[in-house]
Amino acid sequence: MDNQKQLSLSQNALYNTIGTILYCFCQWLLSSLLVVHLSPDNIAVSNTGLLQLAISITNIFFAISCYNIHTYQISDTKNVYSTGDYVGLRCVTASIAVLLCIVYVVVLGYPAQSILCIMLYMLFKLTETFCDVFHAIDQKNYRMDYVGISYGIRGIVSVIAFAAALALTGNVLTAILVMALSSIAVVVLYDMKRSATFGSIKPVFHKKTILALLITCFPAVIASASFTAITTIPRQILEGMQGKEALGYYGTIATPVVVVQIMATSIFNPMLTELSYLYDKGNIRKFLQRTRNNLLILLGLTVFTFLGVLLLGKFAVGLLFGAKFVPYTSLMYGIICCTSLYVVSWLCTSILIIMRRLKVCMVASLVSLLISSATARAFITAFGMNGVSISIVVAYLLHIAICCVVIAMDLRQKR
Repeated sequence: MDNQKQLSLSQNALYNTIGTILYCFCQWLLSSLLVVHLSPDNIAVSNTGLLQLAISITNIFFAISCYNIHTYQISDTKNVYSTGDYVGLRCVTASIAVLLCIVYVVVLGYPAQSILCIMLYMLFKLTETFCDVFHAIDQKNYRMDYVGISYGIRGIVSVIAFAAALALTGNVLTAILVMALSSIAVVVLYDMKRSATFGSIKPVFHKKTILALLITCFPAVIASASFTAITTIPRQILEGMQGKEALGYYGTIATPVVVVQIMATSIFNPMLTELSYLYDKGNIRKFLQRTRNNLLILLGLTVFTFLGVLLLGKFAVGLLFGAKFVPYTSLMYGIICCTSLYVVSWLCTSILIIMRRLKVCMVASLVSLLISSATARAFITAFGMNGVSISIVVAYLLHIAICCVVIAMDLRQKR
């Protein structure tokens, strides 16, 4: 295959969307259906809650390990930093994230089983961390077919590994470990080889360069970690107030709805490369046109999902998860709002990074995190599990408002 060939925006979006959906479907399958149906009956819900806790906590440190550098990397249109610089930075940030995760779970006093589960899942998340930097290389070269294929292979392999290990041992910790090791093999054998066709991917550890990138992108990583925690903290509060089973029910019901988030962000992501060039050239009219079109797609997906839940929600939940989950189907409506607003907030953050307004990203995310953390307990007390969604929706609306004001001012000045 000619590695210098570039795919069109629609081709990149198609590959990325199909691959991402397949990968996320596989992750949903193992974190919801497989862990429920392959675990022994007496610990099925507890296993689900344990896995959901690990997913929620590691998402925070996954954000730190990625250092929110993906959009910065693909929008480095002048190639200020080399590919090796970005890979080297990723090695440093991944190490920092693991150390912080260990400190976090120990300080909070989680039991040994929970800590082990969290750290094993963190090992799995590190495969996504390094794929992120390799995928940015592919995306910058307009070869997101590599990205889509990577997602597909890793998704299928992780499901097979997790299911086989859980079925054989009944131990969710063993299943996570086997899944992590299989994902590492795919990254080494596929992702690294594909990205290497565009140049050296050997990590470069120039102290000044790494320090410069760490300082420059520090507001972005604070923004990313805070942004992730907007949903994580209310879930942890729910687990503390009502136990692992409540988190297991909420997390399980939430997973099918995330398809809106997955589809929208996978469609939007290839567009960020083009938005970077449009902004750099000052073509604001086309920049706004592209953004508007994708927001309309998101609106259509959201409406379609609402109708789907309204018509088939209880039937689908009963079919997928069993009768004991059906009474919690109504949680989906609030979760749909959360996921749709997440996509809008994510897009606003990406645009601000393209504009190099990283400090604004940090402020918006920190303020929104403060709101979701401060209101979650009261909303959960008043509205039960739906209180988690309400606190998240309020936080996202505030985040979007702050970002949009700054984006509008910047575009007006740029025009």
